[in-house]
Amino acid sequence: MTIAAIVWMTAAIGMACGAGLPVLALVVTAAHFIVVFLYPELAARLPPSRYLSFGLRVVYEDGRGILRQIITESTRLGLAIHRVVTQQIEGGPIAGVPAVAVTFEVRGKPSYKS
Repeated sequence: MTIAAIVWMTAAIGMACGAGLPVLALVVTAAHFIVVFLYPELAARLPPSRYLSFGLRVVYEDGRGILRQIITESTRLGLAIHRVVTQQIEGGPIAGVPAVAVTFEVRGKPSYKS
């Protein structure tokens, strides 16, 4: 929960008490503690999502044609590429040779097949 949600909930509990509804205030307070303490335990026991995304950044010498190989290998491993951002690096980090930086947003659970 965010801090703002907790502030709003605290205000609602205070208004319930002020309106003469202490049972409602107690139920909401108990529900809050159940969510705060039990939800993380439940979430930790769930299997990891196969749609979890992560970033992959590759820098290579311009003109090498490595992008196709990266996409092919990612697909072979069972990953799905959802976004590709390329950036030309002049006088790049590879011995002053023009380079390309490619950032992928990759989703999926890789299978490590040979």
